[in-house]
Amino acid sequence: MKQLLTILSITSFFTLLSLSAYNQDTTVTQQVSTSSNTAKSNDFTVNSTSNEAVTAFNEGLHWSDIGDDKKARTFLQTAIDRDANLAVAYMYKALAQPTFEGYATALQQAKEHLATAGDWDKLFYTLLETRLTDDVAKRMATAQEMVTKFPNIARSYHELGNAYSDRDEIDKARTAYMKAIELSPSWISGHYDIAQSYLNRDPKDLKQAETHAQHAVSLAPTSASPNILLGDVYRAQSQWDKAAACYSKAIQLDPKMPTAYIKRGHVNNFAGKYDEARKDYKLANEYDEEAPMSAMPYIAYTYAYQGQLPQAIKMLQDEATKLGSSTTKGKTDLQFGLLQSAAYMAFHNMDAKSLNAVVDQWEPVYKELAQKVGTDEMSRYQQAEMLYWRGLADVLNGNYDKAKANAEEIKKTVDPISNPHKLDNYHSLLGQIAFHKKEYKQAVTEFDQTNPTDTYAKYWRAKAYEKAGQKDKAKMLYKELANYNFNDIGNALVRTEVKKNTMGK
Repeated sequence: MKQLLTILSITSFFTLLSLSAYNQDTTVTQQVSTSSNTAKSNDFTVNSTSNEAVTAFNEGLHWSDIGDDKKARTFLQTAIDRDANLAVAYMYKALAQPTFEGYATALQQAKEHLATAGDWDKLFYTLLETRLTDDVAKRMATAQEMVTKFPNIARSYHELGNAYSDRDEIDKARTAYMKAIELSPSWISGHYDIAQSYLNRDPKDLKQAETHAQHAVSLAPTSASPNILLGDVYRAQSQWDKAAACYSKAIQLDPKMPTAYIKRGHVNNFAGKYDEARKDYKLANEYDEEAPMSAMPYIAYTYAYQGQLPQAIKMLQDEATKLGSSTTKGKTDLQFGLLQSAAYMAFHNMDAKSLNAVVDQWEPVYKELAQKVGTDEMSRYQQAEMLYWRGLADVLNGNYDKAKANAEEIKKTVDPISNPHKLDNYHSLLGQIAFHKKEYKQAVTEFDQTNPTDTYAKYWRAKAYEKAGQKDKAKMLYKELANYNFNDIGNALVRTEVKKNTMGK
């Protein structure tokens, strides 16, 4: 599931639902006691009525830690088949799911068996549940309770680091991740955590990221996922040949891992080899048994990079329509990602008619997904998201008062949610209103309150700075965008423009 979430790069709610682009726990040593049917997994105890269940769980956890969700699901399901009351197996099965619906279903199954779960397991369940309610405050409180009650378990500090990261307290997150490494130096997830933090969050330190990614590779040299992480670090540094070599190594180690093909496709994409990129993305779809359309947005992105937005929008809408009448597993999740990408493209193309058509197609998909997840918070996000995109269409049509009303309704809708980023779209919409009304100082004020890690939000922040006369700030942001080597919808829309504008500056 975590890889799918990163691929689709959808709402902040779903981004928070994902813990990372990779599985972030670690390899464990199986220690099965035939007398007590108990095993220790990175220092938290797994209790079961079945030795076979414990053995299968540890094997599933091993593959989850290494980054192979497909194998993890197989062994975790075996553990459940051997002991249907093993709640923690459902929890890790949830994390290995490629769809939100699968995540919610597995977590509900875990809840049904919590009565016999251990104390660490129950806290872990509460943490996972906050990914459905998006309650960042509860997530932090639970993670702090976890490290207080289980201070010698590296996984506890992994969760604390994630909670701090969700609150944008990056220094504290890194301290927690390093504590996990201190407790368990050979635990690969500790190195994944800190590498990804230095890679993706400011202040970035790509050399530190490289050191920990290399350590992860050394801990699991025959696994594909650490090589993918190291490839990402090289890609961030524009070391394209090294990045491609890492992704190709991952493919050699696991020829049917979709993510490796997607990542290699990104290298070809940024090199302007769009046909080669599309070949890799199509291979990813071919090998992705659980979500066989997960790379489709990237195929559309190749046309966006080439400036062919109408063609890309049509492709995304057509594929979403085909999925609607198919029996593809997780199709609602996939439709969501396709149509959100199409919405971004329509807005960037300043095409209000096309944007409204996309939102008309997207709204029932989002409603269905919200119903499947079944939380009040999810329903509120769905309502707020639709208000946001309708408001953007109003902005394009010059209906600023109507767009402002939508913004205020967004604020009211998400008010009960405990997440520091719940007002990102509210400020983004107000920023667009101000920008299009040529009230550039006000636009800066609003865009400064949007998510600093969002590529497309950063682009509009730079444009507002430029128009408001803050040339140095604009130049800094444009430079960051020009050197951003990761493939999301924002980069697909702005990379060509910002590369051209920063050339020679």
